[in-house]
Amino acid sequence: MIKISLFAEQERESKLDQIGDALSKLSEHVDFVALAAQIDEAAPRPGRERGGRPPFPTELMVRRCQLREV
Repeated sequence: MIKISLFAEQERESKLDQIGDALSKLSEHVDFVALAAQIDEAAPRPGRERGGRPPFPTELMVRRCQLREV
């Protein structure tokens, strides 16, 4: 049976506080700026020459991929 709580959001937040932020722990060991620079050098992404929305920064994309694998 599913337990319904009026304080589910607060309970979830307190559990996350106890566990800690995975991205901040990961950033202690990984230099995301240097990693993003190496990725941009190895595989440059298209710019806005053809119009359209600008691409997300490589560093942001690398951080999201690392967080999903944890």
